[in-house]
Amino acid sequence: TQKAWLAGFIDGEGSIIMHKTKRKSITANQCYHGRVEITNTNRESLELVKSWYGGTIGNHKTHNPKARLAYRWSVSNKKGIKRILMDILPYLKIKNRHAEIMLQYIEENQLEHAAGVRHRLSKETVLKREPFVEELRMLNRRGVIYA
Repeated sequence: TQKAWLAGFIDGEGSIIMHKTKRKSITANQCYHGRVEITNTNRESLELVKSWYGGTIGNHKTHNPKARLAYRWSVSNKKGIKRILMDILPYLKIKNRHAEIMLQYIEENQLEHAAGVRHRLSKETVLKREPFVEELRMLNRRGVIYA
């Protein structure tokens, strides 16, 4: 099926990542961003994924001058990420924990928004979000064996 194929593609060539940025504005001190992405040299396969889930495709820069041109498809809005991960979670074999963490983060974020947390994050909110970032960072390290 389409969902199982995409799960395999993300398990093998994709990433489920989150990072934070610090802002120098009055309204926001830190922002947290999630993203699901696939990097591949076959643009046609990425166009297929884009036709199903939207997102963007761009060139992927590499430091190896001998490497083939690669492309990166990505989705970074929470609604899109949630839809993709909910669809493929039953089929993921390698990155199922990554997906669970991201879905937990999105759920927590939606609860915070419902409670009125918008721009400037309290220390309590930052402390609640940090474990999501750190666990995904740990899982995404090179050489990590997935359990």
